[in-house]
Amino acid sequence: MSLQALFAMGLPRRVVGRLAVGVAMVVSGSHALAQDVQSIPRGENGYELRIELGGVTSLEDAQEALWPHAQRLCGDRAVQYGQYRYDAIAPLAGTGTDGDRAGHMALVQALECVGDAGLHEQEAPAFVPAPLVPPTPEDEAAVRDLSVNYLSAVDEDRFADAFAMMSPSFRPIMAQGNWRETRGAFNSKVESQAVRQIVRLTWYDDPAGAPTPGRYVAADYRGDHAGGAFYCGYLVWLLQADGSYRLVRSEEGMLSGEEARRIPAGMRATVRAQLQCRD
Repeated sequence: MSLQALFAMGLPRRVVGRLAVGVAMVVSGSHALAQDVQSIPRGENGYELRIELGGVTSLEDAQEALWPHAQRLCGDRAVQYGQYRYDAIAPLAGTGTDGDRAGHMALVQALECVGDAGLHEQEAPAFVPAPLVPPTPEDEAAVRDLSVNYLSAVDEDRFADAFAMMSPSFRPIMAQGNWRETRGAFNSKVESQAVRQIVRLTWYDDPAGAPTPGRYVAADYRGDHAGGAFYCGYLVWLLQADGSYRLVRSEEGMLSGEEARRIPAGMRATVRAQLQCRD
């Protein structure tokens, strides 16, 4: 993972992600998908777009196909992509019941229409220089514990506790849209407590393209439930002046047990890749 791919200082960009950051989106081209796009209003400035995918289509291509529709909905305001999910439409590949519907899925993408002023205001975290010394094992242990505590709060619908771990600039981004509702709905469907793993930590000092210099750390994670449900994603933490870390970026994909059981074994790795799981 490259933080330069997450941040684009001074430039609007597209974010491919499950909990996308609060910046504008531009697309240099269009991979046309012939399927119709459905839109549902969500709140005063939000929408949920749904596009059916006729085969195994990358998230980037599907989001790009949604872009003209998102642009029309938002008009002169900036498009902020938010959480997304894949819906499996049975029968899928390997079921042997309907070859024309093999691999048939739908992408459901949340978006917000925001003003440029709001974007710039959100992208102004406090500047704390990156330390001259590299991160220690104690630093790594602290970030791992913090990441697990955040995931535990989200798993248990303790969203106020999760918000308390975010930077002031990130809270408005997460407060917009339907993150809490979608995650809460997923939590209500799981059959057991998640087995959480922090897959890896990647440290970045003063990364190019970040809103401010500083020490960032990306924590890739996965959570697995009995019955096949799972989620995966990453958290980006920024070192604060008091030595603590605050969440400044988050991206997550999830699949309920019912959805997971509808996916043939041969397609499961593909679906995890579509959700950008980094196992």
